[in-house]
Amino acid sequence: MAPKSMCSFQGTSRRVFQAGLCHFWFFGGHKAVVRPVPIPNTAVKRSIADGSGCIASARVGSRQIFAKRSPNACFGSFSFVAIGAVFVLLMEAMRPKILSMTGAWLLALCLPAADAPAPGASTPARRAEEAYHDARALHDAQPTNTTAAWRFASACFDECEFAQNNADRARVAKEGILACRQALASDPALAPAHYYLAMDLGQVARTELWGALSLLGEMEKEWQTAIKLDEDFDFAGADRNLGLLYRDAPNWPVSLGSRTNARQHLLRAVWLHPEYPENPLCLLEAYVKWNDHADSAPAAKALEQMLPEARNKFSGPAWESSWDSWDNRWTALQREMSQRPEATAPHNKK
Repeated sequence: MAPKSMCSFQGTSRRVFQAGLCHFWFFGGHKAVVRPVPIPNTAVKRSIADGSGCIASARVGSRQIFAKRSPNACFGSFSFVAIGAVFVLLMEAMRPKILSMTGAWLLALCLPAADAPAPGASTPARRAEEAYHDARALHDAQPTNTTAAWRFASACFDECEFAQNNADRARVAKEGILACRQALASDPALAPAHYYLAMDLGQVARTELWGALSLLGEMEKEWQTAIKLDEDFDFAGADRNLGLLYRDAPNWPVSLGSRTNARQHLLRAVWLHPEYPENPLCLLEAYVKWNDHADSAPAAKALEQMLPEARNKFSGPAWESSWDSWDNRWTALQREMSQRPEATAPHNKK
């Protein structure tokens, strides 16, 4: 149902037409109020239609309006009605365009405004921005410090999550990519640099259309290298992200998508770090996407059992945005699983 204000806007042209008629009856040059013989509404309609019009009375609802009108006033009044009718037609023709331009504004007027954060309040976006500037300052001050380099690349990835547009996301991500490449030039075995190089390449891929496919191979290579160097980094982040890459990328021969590889790496991430909610969530999302009813039910039960302990372990302001994401995704998964038809046993399938 359209918002109340928008419904009112759709009736504007009708109210304008009605207002024109009111002007016609009440302000059309009447000289003296007399009480002639009442006439039926059909005569009113006919007099308007054929232009014969200096009628003596008209009924508005249950009220009878009387006016002795002069011939000259009739011409001016009918002209006003004609202009009003043209205006109505124009309004009706332009209504879709007007609504498309003003609908959002009208909707904003009828919905309560969201509470804005207090000045200086800490939010995930502000914390990410502050961390980005701090890490950038440290990296600029110590350009040969490889730890500062990959930490800056990590901050770049987080800042990209709150970017307002693709241009800002690509610009910040490329800063992180450059920092990782410089660090790897000094230390090729630095697992975090390989990991965040792939992560920031992924942010750039989000801003591309066809160019994104050419980045997937490099992302795959960097995460595979990170697994060899440090499989536990970021709670098995390289396995988790490889699983998502294989799950969501187009299949061969277009790209490197593979359900088999996706399942392997997502399961491995859960095996390495089952305590981290992102790992079982990604696995369950894959099962639901694949309509894998047999595996999704036990995966959902395991996730439900581990969440209370994880909520205690991963707590504090730094984890607020993560929990917002995890809770929303878990709720969506529960809703989707409750609405899907039950799996049919193999021996019952025809």
